[in-house]
Amino acid sequence: MENINRRTFMKCMAAAATTVVVGQNVSSASALNSSIIGRLNSADGAYAEQLAFEITKDFRKSPKEFLSQLSGLKKSDINQITGLLFYGYSYENINDLWAVLSDLGETSTNLEVRTLSKSMSASLMIYVESQKQVILSPHSFSTGKSAGAQTQSSTWRISVALPTNRNYKGTLEIYSSSGARLLSCACLGLAEGNGSMSQYKGNTPTGVYDAWLAGPHSNTTSYGPYKYVATTPKSGVAFDSKRSGIWIHGGDPAPTSSKNLPRYPLRPTYGCVRVTNGDQLTIQNVLNNQSPKTGELEIIERDT
Repeated sequence: MENINRRTFMKCMAAAATTVVVGQNVSSASALNSSIIGRLNSADGAYAEQLAFEITKDFRKSPKEFLSQLSGLKKSDINQITGLLFYGYSYENINDLWAVLSDLGETSTNLEVRTLSKSMSASLMIYVESQKQVILSPHSFSTGKSAGAQTQSSTWRISVALPTNRNYKGTLEIYSSSGARLLSCACLGLAEGNGSMSQYKGNTPTGVYDAWLAGPHSNTTSYGPYKYVATTPKSGVAFDSKRSGIWIHGGDPAPTSSKNLPRYPLRPTYGCVRVTNGDQLTIQNVLNNQSPKTGELEIIERDT
């Protein structure tokens, strides 16, 4: 009964996220949406990515007022919001954020805003440099290697195999209930910050999930223009660590400045599996023709 309730809850959360209008709850008197604070420690996976999108939008409306309100929060909240803001701007031109922070750091008459702007500018320099660097290791993982023959089952299955070094791409495959392979494509299981699978906003957690098509999402920048695969964990790291919002989705490609990285053109998420928008469309078309509506997703790590 507990698993059924958990599954129902996650489906409702996925449906609600599909129809959300970003920034709708922001009052004209507040640049920083108050609901953001309440979600900082609970948002995971796709919900964390949506949070980053909302934070970025709120900041752009009124940077000075946003930073004024931000400066009054506790340090841990400031650090989390700063990280989410940097991630949100990585979808755009991060130099725009640098220009705004540099200007406020010099011209703002509000001492707290001026101080916070300078601190965030220093953190932004570190962030930008970190995006150019990855830890590369001897790598034998092949994104073209099949998971092998699949036995018959009562439903369709998605198999995601990710390398232990998440800076590299993995492989996503879809199998029919008869065991026939219907699709194979590259994917990424790297989180912003390359955090542990067992922590919120960390790398894509291994495990077995119920999976179904949902969407499309109104936030096409983060999730792509087509339907995404929503999930509920049933076992493994995802279930044991109570991760949530672990979707398979597309989204805008990584900037060309990261073209030399092995994950290009896929950009990190906060725990989801990222595919290109083209592969997202193919996944949608394949699963639209499968029954029943709910299938199974298995995510594993391997290096051969």
